[in-house]
Amino acid sequence: MKKPKISIIMSAYNEVDTICQAIESIQAQTFSCWELIVVDDGSLDGTRSTIKSYADSDSRIKLIENASNIGLPLSLNKAIKYSKAGLIARADADDMYAINRLEIQYSYMIKNQDIDVLGTGAWLLGKDGVRINRPVLLKTSKGVNLISIIRPYFFHPSVMIRRSFFEKVGVYDGNYLLAEDLELWIRGARAGCVYENLDLPLIEYRTGGYAKGWKSIFIRAKTLMKIVKKYNVINGYLSVLVLLMHSILIKLNLYKPSSLRKG
Repeated sequence: MKKPKISIIMSAYNEVDTICQAIESIQAQTFSCWELIVVDDGSLDGTRSTIKSYADSDSRIKLIENASNIGLPLSLNKAIKYSKAGLIARADADDMYAINRLEIQYSYMIKNQDIDVLGTGAWLLGKDGVRINRPVLLKTSKGVNLISIIRPYFFHPSVMIRRSFFEKVGVYDGNYLLAEDLELWIRGARAGCVYENLDLPLIEYRTGGYAKGWKSIFIRAKTLMKIVKKYNVINGYLSVLVLLMHSILIKLNLYKPSSLRKG
């Protein structure tokens, strides 16, 4: 196989119900010069054997097997280490690509060499896997990177990243579980990296209704506190409190985010 122009990195843990759709949406891309590196993070269901069946039939797909569960950031770092292309795209094992996602992002990155990380909009999927309402588009001003805990930089599985970005700022930090992407984007912003989002919905993003387990809610809040302290984020502690209350209200079915409301 010739050297890929895009390396796609994915980590999967017990995703047997969704990973087929995720992989097949990548195989269906109009842009075909890619490699997909999937790290099975110690799955206990049929995820690993499912990935292996795709890898056995498509030479562009590689399986890396973790002996035990080490978490998303460290698994993604493994995939980055084994990747070959100058552009690295993210994928989650429960989300899907629009058929032309790679083609559009690759073309944009080639034409705009100053951009370090390029994200896209997304169709949000509810608990039933059906699109909620309208696509969500994240606005960015090219070259302007304000540090914020509340305002998201990207839909993480939508990003395409230059290898030079990781060489400049480092890879994911395993100490920031459930907010490893936010910490990475802040680190990159501090280093002067350029971010942009395309106003196109190029992924389908499963929200699960944004309902998280209690353990995940408090781990993320604790991680966000660490980020606020490390980077001296203005109004950061208040922002974390707002996000924590937001997650608790969703968990108790007392609030539904506007992006999940139909009509």
